Amino acid sequence: MAIELPADYYLTNFLQLIHHVYRQYADILNQQESDFYQDFIKLNDNAQKLYLRMLTRKGELFRASKLTYEEINNTELAAQQLAEHGFIAINTALEHEEVLSLFNKSECLSLITPLLKEPCPSLKKLKREDLDQQLLQLLKPHTPSDYLNETFYRLCRHEVFTSYRLLFFSNLHQDLTDFILRDIGQQRFEDYDIDKHYRLFQSRKQLQQHLDYYQLTEKLDDSLQDASAILQLHKALPKVEADDDTLDKRVQRCRLTLGRQCERLDCPKEALEIYRLCTLCPSRERQARILVKQDEISEALAICQQIIDAPLNEEEAIFAEGFAWRTAKKHGLDASPVENYKPPSQKIVLSPHDDGVEWAVALHLA
Repeated sequence: MAIELPADYYLTNFLQLIHHVYRQYADILNQQESDFYQDFIKLNDNAQKLYLRMLTRKGELFRASKLTYEEINNTELAAQQLAEHGFIAINTALEHEEVLSLFNKSECLSLITPLLKEPCPSLKKLKREDLDQQLLQLLKPHTPSDYLNETFYRLCRHEVFTSYRLLFFSNLHQDLTDFILRDIGQQRFEDYDIDKHYRLFQSRKQLQQHLDYYQLTEKLDDSLQDASAILQLHKALPKVEADDDTLDKRVQRCRLTLGRQCERLDCPKEALEIYRLCTLCPSRERQARILVKQDEISEALAICQQIIDAPLNEEEAIFAEGFAWRTAKKHGLDASPVENYKPPSQKIVLSPHDDGVEWAVALHLA
C-alpha cells in the first residue's frame, strides 16, 4: 500500500534536522551558521516552505513564475519575507548565460525575437548547445533587462546548510531525500540522543577539517586525468587530528584512489609518493609492486618484510610472503619457501536427519 506523505513533509524533516544540529552543536557553529538557524525559525510557514523548495532544487537562480506550489499561499509575500531576512535576493544583477539556462528552447527564441532586426528561422534548427552560443552572440549588446519581463529570485545563505548536513548525517553523501526513504518505510533510523561527550564532532577545527576534505574531493573527478593535479590535491588534503578516526579513514581512502590513478597514468613516482603517506591496505602492496617494476628489489623486499612482521590483515600477509619469495627467486636471492596457504577449517560430525544433510546442518547452526 502506497504511503501518502503530508504536503509539508519536507519542512517537517528540515526542521527536525536543524533543531537536532543546533541542540547538539550550537557551541561549534560559526556566526553565519548560528544566525541561519535563528533567522529561519522566525520565518512564517510559507516563507520556510518556499525557501526549502528552492534549496532542494538545482541551481541558485529561479524564475518566480515557476515557483507555484499548492501548499504555499502567496509566494510573492513569502518571497518578500525571505528577502527581508537575507535568504533570497530579488532581481539582482543577471548574466545572459544563467538566464538562458532557465528557459527552454522555444522560450529562448521568443525572448530574443523582439531584439532581432529581421527574422532568423535558422535558429530553430540548431541544437540547444549551438543555439545558446548563437543567442549569447546576439545578446552581447544588450542587458538581460532589455528582453526579460519576469521576476527572479537568487538563493542566499544556502552554503550554510552544508555544515548542517554534515553535522546531522556525519557525511555529505546523504541529504533530505533520506528522510523520504524513512517516511515511506524503506529505511529506518534509530531515534536516540547522543551525549555531547560522544558526538562525532568535538570542535570547530575538527568540523572545518571535514568540510575542507569534502570541498577538496568535489574536484576529484577533474583532477584524475592529470598526475600533477592529483599530487596537488593529495598535498592539500587536511591534516587529521590523532583522535579523528572517521576523517583519517576518509583521507586514507582518498589517497588510495589518487595513488591508483597515478599508476593508471603511468606515473609511478607520484604514486609512490602518495602511497607512502597512506596507512590502509593495499598501499604497502602497491609500493612493493611498483618498486619491483622499477628494479628496486631490496626496497621492495624490505616492505614485504615489514608486512610479514606486522600485517594489517591476513590477505596482506599472504601477499607479502608469496610476492617476496617469487621476487627473490626470480632475482637469484636467498628465499625461504612459502607454505601453501591452508584456510582455517572445522570438522563437525552430525547425526543423520530424515530430511537430508542440509536440514541437519541448518538445525546444528541454529
